[in-house]
Amino acid sequence: MTQRVIQSIWMVLAALFIASSLFEGYLVLPGTHGHSIASLLARGFLVLAPLAALFWGRQYSLTPRGPLFLLAGWLLVVALTFWFASPHIYYVEYYVWSQITGGLLVLTSWTLAGFPKVFRQTQVGALILYGLAVVGVGLWEVHTGHHLGPSRVGSLSHIPTGFYYDQNSLGVAIALILPYILLLGGLWPTWPVYSLSALLAVLLTYILYKTGSRGGEIALLLDLAILALVAPLSFRRLLKWLFGGLIVALALVIGVLHTLPPTAHLPFALEKIAHLTHLVTHPNAGPSSVTIRLALYRSGWHAFITHPWGLGPRGAERYYAYWVHHKSPWNTYGVIDAHNMWLEVAMDFGVVGFLLYAGFYGWLLWGLMRLRPAGNRELEYFRAASLSSLVGFIVGSLSPSSVMIGFHIMWVIYGIALGTLVMAQRIPNPRLDSRRLSKEEPPMREGLVPGTKATVTTTVTEQMVARLGGQKVHPVLATAQMIEWMEWAGRKLILPYLEDDEDAVGYAVDIVHLAPTLVGETFSATAELLAIDKNRIIARVTAENGRGLIGRGQFTQVLLPKKALEDKIRDLSHHVSSDKEPTANE
Repeated sequence: MTQRVIQSIWMVLAALFIASSLFEGYLVLPGTHGHSIASLLARGFLVLAPLAALFWGRQYSLTPRGPLFLLAGWLLVVALTFWFASPHIYYVEYYVWSQITGGLLVLTSWTLAGFPKVFRQTQVGALILYGLAVVGVGLWEVHTGHHLGPSRVGSLSHIPTGFYYDQNSLGVAIALILPYILLLGGLWPTWPVYSLSALLAVLLTYILYKTGSRGGEIALLLDLAILALVAPLSFRRLLKWLFGGLIVALALVIGVLHTLPPTAHLPFALEKIAHLTHLVTHPNAGPSSVTIRLALYRSGWHAFITHPWGLGPRGAERYYAYWVHHKSPWNTYGVIDAHNMWLEVAMDFGVVGFLLYAGFYGWLLWGLMRLRPAGNRELEYFRAASLSSLVGFIVGSLSPSSVMIGFHIMWVIYGIALGTLVMAQRIPNPRLDSRRLSKEEPPMREGLVPGTKATVTTTVTEQMVARLGGQKVHPVLATAQMIEWMEWAGRKLILPYLEDDEDAVGYAVDIVHLAPTLVGETFSATAELLAIDKNRIIARVTAENGRGLIGRGQFTQVLLPKKALEDKIRDLSHHVSSDKEPTANE
């Protein structure tokens, strides 16, 4: 079996594993004693994932590997605390297995990052599929009230909308995937994708308000705040207006609710906002208040201090359940869930486990914050969405009603974040490339600011039509020719601002050709400065003919010292010339 066949099989299995894991135990196979597709694949991946990581990691020199070592250490702590501190019953064993499955999902994503196209299609495709499924089932449940929890509409507690066990998991899951849905147009800038993105975002938000948790809604607000700061430039203004509008609307609603009597009948969504306000303004108004959370935190902190090595998997739940039936200084009103995932990690796995898990999470956040996409559309998308999702999850996993650590979708997001860091290592960084030529970053003349434009115009000639191998293919403007004039517009944009001792070279183009232009027609190319990041000059480029837009995209140039560039070209010329010289034996 060739390496190519093995690679293809691995990619198919990895895609199936990641996509099916999002649905937890709902895709059950008949005749397997209740096992889902994901759980069966996870058993095979216990061997396959480490082997694939060793092979592909070595083959393509995949880095960083530090987060994998931290994750492996954390899983070892999970196993040890399970063996020495937990009852070996099915409930706890299932919980441990969910942690192992999560680690395998991250490892699988790490290997797929060596194949950026497959990584993009697998991860984004899985999230879109999950979003569509949540929308389909969620709208049905919202309409019928079927299986909605007692605090929402119906009388039953199980909510299959989120493919999890409760509305808290659903709310946080939606907050985790929404940044990826919102920015889909940045990955595939077409109107069908923009439309799908907007429709899914609106419907998911609607379902969140009808069935989700307050923790998910707070996480969603934080998602938008971070996206407004780190999203691709073409999205930032819209996201800032959207976030600002939501804050103003929320403030107005809270102000109005404050004036209404407590007995006023409110729509469902407003009831939830009123309850959030009530938690802050009346913290001691009974058991459904922050009083319970504070009691849980104090009791949990006491457990962490007295059991620094951890209580074992599900130890937090067993600890709180014990004090429900015994005299305790902390009245948790019978609640046996920590309502704080980070506290749960600390109680279950002790100091070592908490530090390893927090170190893994922190490595992902720090790596994403330091990442500079260098005009690469895929990296911009994954970096912005992953950073927003992880920051929002810090809130969504804390309070008011958080999720437990065994939560497959968060592991998929961890895998996407780590895969983004791997892809960034494999794509050349123009800033580092320029430092190889010169230790100093050359300054440009002042005056070039975002929004500055330059335009060039020409008429299509016979020499500019599409040709391949010297043969004429189509009697219309060639894509390469259109890109050449877009690049010329980009260079014209910066020429007035270059110092005498500096120059610029093209680094990255990300352009789509939308419509044909005939011989004899005139078209223009325009470059508009988006940003200057160190020595990178990033411009939005468009091309238009008399009928409208024919091309659009992004063009990145790298600023270099002119002498360093000339020396580099001279060295290459000498090297090529010496290779062509005949030897004495010829």
